[in-house]
Formats: sequence, structure tokens, C-alpha cells
Amino acid sequence: MRADEQFKNVPVVIFSSSVDEMDKEKSFYYGASEFMTKPIDFDAFRNTITRMTRTYLNPGRNIRPDSTSCMERKIFDIRE
Repeated sequence: MRADEQFKNVPVVIFSSSVDEMDKEKSFYYGASEFMTKPIDFDAFRNTITRMTRTYLNPGRNIRPDSTSCMERKIFDIRE
């Protein structure tokens, strides 16, 4: 999806039951914007969507980090 110019800036949220850190890192490496572990807490989900809306609707921000920074960023887990 990221290879297609018209979709490269579409936010992608992964909803997974996996708690494996490698799964989260792979998701970010391959272009995920957020990773949320099920079961999803409604307030955490709403906060994520609010944060993503601010990020992706602000044309001046760099919304697609390079693959190195994807692997270094803090992984969001609603249970933390």
C-alpha cells in the first residue's frame, strides 16, 4: 500500500492480539502508523484517533518516518 503514491500517507492502525514486540516492530517497519493490542480500551482508542487526526491532517508535518526511526519509536500499547 505504501508503494502506491495515492495511498502512501494513509494512516494504518494495526489491531492485534499479539503481545510480541517483534510483531509490533515489523508492523511499524512495514508502514503501520499505530499498533494497538486487543482487547481495545475505548478511551485509548479515542485518544489514538485524536492524535492521528492531528498528525495526518496537519500538512506541515512529516508523517512518514524512515525505517530506522520506525524501529526506534516508542511502541504504543494501550495496556501500558
